[in-house]
Amino acid sequence: MAIWYDTGTIAVANGARTVTGTGTQWVGAVNPGDAIHTPDERQYQVVSVDSNTQLTLSRDYLGASVSGADYEIQPTRALTQEYVSVGQSLFSQVEQYIDGVLAGKFPAGTIGAPPITAAADPDTGVRFPGGNEIEQITGGARRTLLGTTSYRIDVPITGTAVQSGYYDEDSTKLSLVGAFGLGGRTSAEALNDGEVNRPSGFYAGGGGAADLAKFPSNGSRYNPILNLTRNNGGGDYASIRMFFDTATPYVRRRADAASAWSAPNKLFGTANILSAVSQSGGVPTGGMIERGSNSNGEYVRFADGTQICWHALDLDYVNSVTLRNDWTFPAAFSSTGRFVSLATHRLNGNPPPTSYRQGVFFDDQTSVNQATTARLAMLTQGSFSNEGQLAVRAMAVGRWFN
Repeated sequence: MAIWYDTGTIAVANGARTVTGTGTQWVGAVNPGDAIHTPDERQYQVVSVDSNTQLTLSRDYLGASVSGADYEIQPTRALTQEYVSVGQSLFSQVEQYIDGVLAGKFPAGTIGAPPITAAADPDTGVRFPGGNEIEQITGGARRTLLGTTSYRIDVPITGTAVQSGYYDEDSTKLSLVGAFGLGGRTSAEALNDGEVNRPSGFYAGGGGAADLAKFPSNGSRYNPILNLTRNNGGGDYASIRMFFDTATPYVRRRADAASAWSAPNKLFGTANILSAVSQSGGVPTGGMIERGSNSNGEYVRFADGTQICWHALDLDYVNSVTLRNDWTFPAAFSSTGRFVSLATHRLNGNPPPTSYRQGVFFDDQTSVNQATTARLAMLTQGSFSNEGQLAVRAMAVGRWFN
């Protein structure tokens, strides 16, 4: 308020103690004890402020009666009270600071106005949104929220705490999307050498034609590769590496970083279990089961070397003691070791001719190439009549490699 109050005019009668104001607002602006300077050039003490337009003096008014007169009220004790009030408010505020921020206790604040901030950057700082929570804010937006069970981060993490590349092996760093080939479509490292030392992870074959010797198959040079390592102690690692050739996986292993890789171990499933078998030096290199047929019958070959052939054919009448025919196998056996068996066949549901029922089957292995052919015969100690051909079933079991 103004130090002296003189708004409006007054009217006062000689010998009276009541002062009437016009255009005055004394309540709150004038206090008991203040001094009023009146038109008679005297000072009177204000005893009470009765309303905005009425005061009561401490003694009778000695001047001539007046109205519409100017006046001035001089604060005395009231000014001291205001100073006291301001001082009390200031002390209360200081006490709050002492018990609060000066003691390290801050209010929760808001995202737009965090309680801890820089003078030149008031929308950047720290706030406390709830119990046991700390929030970091920049530009008026939350960037992190730390609680007792989680740490939420709403900005990309960069710097030395993050892998410098997809194959950074520092275990103290955060991993990138695509690290060691995980989660990325184009980040897998291309290996031109299928035998090079690498940490556990997913890779991509990138070998050219000159690098075929480093891969288990031609197609595996251009397909994904899975590498798994195990610490052997002393900083050395054993490795298992899986290659893929279309739908066929191969596994190779080595005991430590200085050892040679094992020969490829081909894995089988529904896509490749039936395929051409092959071998090298007695070690299977192709499919697991090969099945085929031609005009000489049907056959099945197994990766371990076992072969089975079967066929329906006719024995011809040769003479009164012999029925015979040569069977060329649908797939050749190795030079030795096959076994052939025969059984009569009921042609169209009919039994064999009468004279043929007394014969004994025989396989003459010495007069033909036994790897490709079996000479099948039925002999008798009695006498065959020429009753035409005899339908038989033949089966041969042996090996396609020794």
